[in-house]
Amino acid sequence: SLIMVCGHNLLDGFTVEGNPGAFGWAVLHEQDFFSLGDRQILVAYPLIPWIAVMALGYCLGSLYTPGYDPVQRKKILVLAGSLAIVLFIVLRVTNIYGDSSHWSQQDSALFSFLSFLNTTKYPPSLLYLTMTLGPALLFLAFTERVQNKISKILSVYGRVPLFYYVVHIYLIHVLAMLAANLVPGYNWRDLTGEMPWFAEKLKGFGFSLGVVYLVWITVVAALYPLCRRYDVYKQQHKEKKWLSYL
Repeated sequence: SLIMVCGHNLLDGFTVEGNPGAFGWAVLHEQDFFSLGDRQILVAYPLIPWIAVMALGYCLGSLYTPGYDPVQRKKILVLAGSLAIVLFIVLRVTNIYGDSSHWSQQDSALFSFLSFLNTTKYPPSLLYLTMTLGPALLFLAFTERVQNKISKILSVYGRVPLFYYVVHIYLIHVLAMLAANLVPGYNWRDLTGEMPWFAEKLKGFGFSLGVVYLVWITVVAALYPLCRRYDVYKQQHKEKKWLSYL
């Protein structure tokens, strides 16, 4: 898994022309669009390196088996998280490897910093993974013994991550369709059919950053009761194997 995560950017310059080869390559490593009749299909989550990231998650689970020394677990998490962050900084500063999109000096320090953090997510580059998983590992290391109302709430989302992810996409889309009716010149039908973020008719449609954050917080909070109920259902029906995947 580490070899795949660290080495997959060597494939960035490799492309395949013509179907079905191009589609197969997109499934493996390259985000791309394909036509199916009058519809566009987006291959957004290539197997490489996501499947390796998932496998690393399973490997990490061995640190949480019953009887595992918590002190040793914390040391491993701190070391792995720190190394990931250091690797990100070194590779990002030098622009030599790890992301096809290089950072550059901008007009201000803030925008230069944002350029530094602007790594590739689709598919996730090595630098994107190190800058996100590194801090996440440190967070795990230093919050394991935290027990309060906030941690209990957050743990609910953590136990049903894929369920939350799938449901929130549909909820946000429904909210966007309703919001379109409030903006002059648009209606809910504009958000059906083709992918809305590439639709020409939706250029200029949107809200301020403050509204975006408000919607984000509202959606997360609104889905908590549903996530909690589903979490209870999972705990009460462990005999159903499919629940471990959703």
